Amino acid sequence: MSAEYRILYFPIRGLAEELRLFLEEKNISYTDETFEDWMAVKPTLVPLHQVPIVWNGDIKMSQSKAILRYMANKHGANGKNAREALQADIVAEATNDCRRKFVALSYNPDFKNLKTAYIEETIPFYMKAFEYYLEENGNTGYFAGNDFTYADVCVFDITDNNLLLNPDALNKEQYPKLHKFYHDFKNRPRIAAYLESERRPKYANGYIAYFHGNENTI
Repeated sequence: MSAEYRILYFPIRGLAEELRLFLEEKNISYTDETFEDWMAVKPTLVPLHQVPIVWNGDIKMSQSKAILRYMANKHGANGKNAREALQADIVAEATNDCRRKFVALSYNPDFKNLKTAYIEETIPFYMKAFEYYLEENGNTGYFAGNDFTYADVCVFDITDNNLLLNPDALNKEQYPKLHKFYHDFKNRPRIAAYLESERRPKYANGYIAYFHGNENTI
C-alpha cells in the first residue's frame, strides 16, 4: 500500500519539518523524497519553482503553511470550531514571523556578529508571546482549545530551532507553561521516536547556511 503523502524537499529539516512532525504525531504514512540536482529540478516545479511540494493522491500542494493547514483540516487538528481555528492560525503565523528571522540570521554572512542580538532579543520576545498564548488559551497545555492542533507543531519546531542557538533559552522560571509544553510535546511517544530516528534530517538549514547547515556550522 502506498504512503498517503509524498514530500519533496531538500535533505534538511527546514520548512518540511513541521509537515513531518504533524504526520508522525498523527501516525500517517508518508515518503520523504529529495533530489541530487536542485537546479535541474527547480524549473519543473511550476509555477513558483520552490519546495516543499507535497502530493496527497492526485492533489499537488505547495506553500508549507497551506499544506500544513490542509493536513490539519483533513485530519481533525485545526480546532473544534471557528474560534479555535482562528487561534491556531494566529499562533502559527507568529511562529512564521520568528522563523523568517531565524532563517535570515542563519544564512547571513555576518551570523557571528548578529547572533547575540537574536539570542538576547528575538528569542525572549517570542518565548514570552508563546507563554502568553498558552495562558490565554486557559492553561490547557495546548495553543488552541483543549486538544492537539497544528499550531502545537509550529511552536515546538521553532522553539526547537531557537534552542539550537541557545540551549538555555527556555528558562523554566521565566516560561513555565512553554517549558512544560515543549518537553511534553518532545516526549510524546511518536514524536520522541521520530526525533531519535534516522528519518529526521540532521541539519536545520541548507548546506550554505552559516548556522546548522553542515558539520562545520553546528
